[in-house]
Amino acid sequence: MNAIMFFSIPNRFNLLCVLSIVMTGLFLLHTPTAHAQERPTQTENNSMIYLPYLQRAGSAPVTPPPSQPVEGALFLDRTHHTYGPDIGVDQNGGMHLVYFATGESADGVYPAYYAYCRPTAADDCGDMSKWARVLLANETRSIQIELTQNGNPRVLIKRNDHSHNTRPFAFFYAACDLNCTSAAGWKAVHVSNTSDQWPEITPRSPHFFALDAEDRPRFVYWDLHAGQERKGFYYTFCDQACTEGQNWYEFLVTHHYLTYPALQFTAQGNPRILANVSTGGGNFLLVYLACDSDCHLPDQWKAAGLLPAGGGDYQGFALRLDKQDRPRAVFYQGWLDDGGGKQLYYLWCNDNCAVADQWDGAILMAENGYEPDLALDANGRPRIAYRNAKDDGLGTIWCNEQCESAQGNWNGGLLESADALARDLSIPVAPDCTLAYWFGGFKPSLALDMAGNPRIFYEAAQYQRCTQREGRDLTSTIQKSWNAVRLIFAQQP
Repeated sequence: MNAIMFFSIPNRFNLLCVLSIVMTGLFLLHTPTAHAQERPTQTENNSMIYLPYLQRAGSAPVTPPPSQPVEGALFLDRTHHTYGPDIGVDQNGGMHLVYFATGESADGVYPAYYAYCRPTAADDCGDMSKWARVLLANETRSIQIELTQNGNPRVLIKRNDHSHNTRPFAFFYAACDLNCTSAAGWKAVHVSNTSDQWPEITPRSPHFFALDAEDRPRFVYWDLHAGQERKGFYYTFCDQACTEGQNWYEFLVTHHYLTYPALQFTAQGNPRILANVSTGGGNFLLVYLACDSDCHLPDQWKAAGLLPAGGGDYQGFALRLDKQDRPRAVFYQGWLDDGGGKQLYYLWCNDNCAVADQWDGAILMAENGYEPDLALDANGRPRIAYRNAKDDGLGTIWCNEQCESAQGNWNGGLLESADALARDLSIPVAPDCTLAYWFGGFKPSLALDMAGNPRIFYEAAQYQRCTQREGRDLTSTIQKSWNAVRLIFAQQP
């Protein structure tokens, strides 16, 4: 790992852009299949938020990484292409997974699954026969899971809706409190529709669904092509009896183009969002948004711009709050027009975080750290999972001391190699193909057990080099032959 570069935000800045957040009144979903309907607008006031860049200063050393023993690993499905991994770990160490398969199967088209295993001495979760799996939905575009404080699963599913022409993608909320390894234990409700197909099978791992401190479900999304009356960024929520459609509401946060949002909540139930905001010309800025009261009113939302998002497929980020509700974030910046970027950042703020110069950060590595996810242990120490592009596998980074400073004690390295994937799952080489190779670590979803040990659910893909004949010419191409979700659980050093 390269030396860490420390970032600080000085008091002097040139303005990069101005984000104007316009909020309108609440929308109510009257029935499980109804579309959002607007209440009278309560305000049309605008607020200006200035977004300066983070600036670089100094560096810090990195100590050699200790070993991180792997306890178990497995592919959840060896017969279908699978995508969209997300994981939660309960207080008993039980692992709750969601994912979906592509194509047609006995379970339907694009089926979505919930899987559960509680590891004990007699029940090894590295053995697929120890897992219970439940079919939740079909026609799936994405799926996310959160656990209540009692360890009960709550799931947000985005599905195709062939009955709706202008907003053909539907959000469904599913919940279970008992007997969750049986379909009979689950209840689901249609919440809302959107015209935007994101997130489809993209390289990013979104966390736009979350539970607040009272275990109430909330999510945010962008509606892009639904016409001017619906175009915008929405906050959707339910406070009670959330498997009943009439209890869901939503309001418009802003008409600005916010993408790939990560949503978290303070202990008081106040939303915090990390997202990319469009600054025009195809450029995006990483922005942090916060609201502490009356969040349907425009002047209650504040924002701080942190870093240019950069381009490329593997730019991504994750947001968490520590026990003092202080934001901690990990961010892989894509390439920049000036040749910079392509770096993994750890970012933090301790107070007044809607002001950009309250944020600091450190560069953890360059040209590596794709698609990162972040978790904080019981002591608020950061643990990061990422795609290790240099080794084509799954990587982890962690810090135990002085993590929010230039003296952070960061360690990390490769947790699972591409070779381990090839040994575990052999995919036949197609007749016109000669070379097959696995790539691991895509879209990792990271959760920790009560002892702080990492459980990581991610995607792996096999590609083959194939030859195609076009007339008298032979063309060599690289083709994806397999995509599979994989779980790995290890001990934290």
